[in-house]
This record gives sequence, structure tokens and C-alpha cells, in this order.
Amino acid sequence: MESVVDLLGAKTQAEVAQLLPSADCYIQSSVSEGIPVAIMEAMACELPVIATSITGIPELVLQNKTGYLVNSLDVNAMAAALYRIKLDQEHATEMGRQGRLWVQQEFDLHENGIRLVKLFQTIADKPR
Repeated sequence: MESVVDLLGAKTQAEVAQLLPSADCYIQSSVSEGIPVAIMEAMACELPVIATSITGIPELVLQNKTGYLVNSLDVNAMAAALYRIKLDQEHATEMGRQGRLWVQQEFDLHENGIRLVKLFQTIADKPR
């Protein structure tokens, strides 16, 4: 595997920002998460994502649209998803494009702040 996979270890945020655009895909094999910002960053770089189907990750990674979801600790499923990306690079590229659009549309901090303010305003305006 050493000839095709680089395990780089811990990196600074600046190093990650430089490295992500050169990757073929992003894999997150978490067993405990919320909605990981790292996946959003990878999607913003148009990378197809392989991630475990736990907690908030399925809200972010849309199965077969922005990436692949696998069961936690299922190494064979993760390997199979990685193989699918290698075999169908056209679909992988499209998942990367869809991922970027999804993150821009649904996870924009400014837009979500506006939505939250409107929601609070609606609740505050209701008679008690």
C-alpha cells in the first residue's frame, strides 16, 4: 500500500489547506463525531468523501451523491468504497462537485446565522 497511500500524520491547518486539493478523496473513519468540519473542508475542495455512517455525518455526506457512507469499524466496506472511487473516477469527480455545492448551499455560516435569527424571531413573536 505504501506505493499508493501516504500517511502524513498530524498537520497544521495551513498544511491541510495546501494538501487537500491534491488528494483523490477524503476518508474519515470516525467512531464518534458530530458534524465534522474536516469533511466540510474536503467537500469544499471537491473531494469525494468516504465516511462512517455515525451521528451527524449522514447529514453532511449524502450516500452516492457526495460520497459513500460505511458502517463504523467495517474495514472491508471502507476498502470497497475506496475501490469504487478508483474504478469510477468520473462518478468520483461528480460526487466531489456535488459535495462542494452541498456545503456551499447548506453549511454557509453567514446564511445559517440568518436562518437561526429568523427562527428565533418567529418563536419570540408567537403569543404565549
